[in-house]
Amino acid sequence: LTHAIRRLHLAGQELTEYLEQLLSHRGYFFRTAARRDIVQDIKEKLCYVALDYETETNPKMCRIRSSPTSFELFDGQVRRS
Repeated sequence: LTHAIRRLHLAGQELTEYLEQLLSHRGYFFRTAARRDIVQDIKEKLCYVALDYETETNPKMCRIRSSPTSFELFDGQVRRS
């Protein structure tokens, strides 16, 4: 059944790269390894797998909001989630 098996490369490094891409679309560029560590830190502290995606993406049904988290970027800007 090898034709029925498909592998999806979706793990730590891929998620970090995707988050870096999302941030670059907003004007934040992480060109050095030290600056990419900031992206990995953001991922490790803020990203998670939703147990119920539909509930968490529907603002009317979402009851729990996490407390805001601040991150200082390489240029000294502080961003809150």
